[in-house]
Amino acid sequence: MKNLIFLIYLLIYPLLTYGQEIPKFEYEARIDAIDSSLITIEAKLINESNKSIYFLSESCNGLDYYLKTNHSNIKPYIMIHCNATFPRKIEIKPNSEYVFNSRIRKEKNLTKIGLTLTLVKLDSTTKVEGKFIGEIQKEYLNQTLVLNGEIVKIKK
Repeated sequence: MKNLIFLIYLLIYPLLTYGQEIPKFEYEARIDAIDSSLITIEAKLINESNKSIYFLSESCNGLDYYLKTNHSNIKPYIMIHCNATFPRKIEIKPNSEYVFNSRIRKEKNLTKIGLTLTLVKLDSTTKVEGKFIGEIQKEYLNQTLVLNGEIVKIKK
């Protein structure tokens, strides 16, 4: 029975995901060279599809506010506190990647970390100029993805 369910899954899954451009989320984590209470994240979104992917980012701090960790006692470290931030529409061309960096403040000694990125996918025709970020997030709620990264070892 288990084999039958697995076989059905293998046959149906490609049909369900066909045509959906979901980027792969990968990252490396290392102790910051200057401040050992910080973890530097070097992340990338990889578009392995044959179509461009568009998503929402912010002019101040990029995707920092969209990152979550698997530990309740560590949080993204926002380096710049802005009075205003504006929506940005980012494009990842087919078979390309978007690279971004972030920092996380750790409260205790950790050896591994897991990150989740909430990604608001946009359409190629979406205009973000003159709109509020919250307005765009609500409009594209049904296109919001939660990308779970693997748990990785924190390098020194």
